Amino acid sequence: MLQLINALEAENPKYLRLLKRLFKQAFPRFERKPWRLLCQKAAAGQAELLAVYDRQQPGRFCGLAICLFWRDLVLLDYLAVCPQLRNLGLGRQILPLLRQRYAGRRLLLETERPGSPHTNYANCCRRLRFYAACGLQDTGVAVRLYISEYLLLWTPGEALAGQPTAPPPGFADYCGLYNSLFGELTAWRLHIQELSGNGGNYFA
Repeated sequence: MLQLINALEAENPKYLRLLKRLFKQAFPRFERKPWRLLCQKAAAGQAELLAVYDRQQPGRFCGLAICLFWRDLVLLDYLAVCPQLRNLGLGRQILPLLRQRYAGRRLLLETERPGSPHTNYANCCRRLRFYAACGLQDTGVAVRLYISEYLLLWTPGEALAGQPTAPPPGFADYCGLYNSLFGELTAWRLHIQELSGNGGNYFA
């Protein structure tokens, strides 16, 4: 069974070291936000840097999840499993833990849009099937962020007593998160644009 550990709050600094190492290994440089900036956001309570560990094998580092917060939105900005542990079903265990951790909030993530530049179509579709199997839904929003194109997926948080379920996050929510956390100038430099439609019903 897996567990999530807030690496910035953990007494042992190894959690943060391992998380940073995997972060640099798993994501190309152009996709990585500055590590120092992510740590600053986490220290300010606007993010969590989560190390994934195996409860049954103490000390076994399995992966990472980095989440950003704005209002009731939680953006799963980065999710990675250690290379030697991939294709063992760990990702299917991590996502339910995140949904439980952020119950009552809308969980949002970006996944590469099939057919977009610099992507492998088959790999993109495989990821979409994986996310659908984990209970994520299509928001109907597609965006361009810097040189990459993404579909925005989400899962609603548990409805609070007496309150209606929140709607899927829209493009305005996405821009609001980036503007609030990183400033309008940074968001402008990322050239965030809404694309016209998803270009296909990938969840069909």
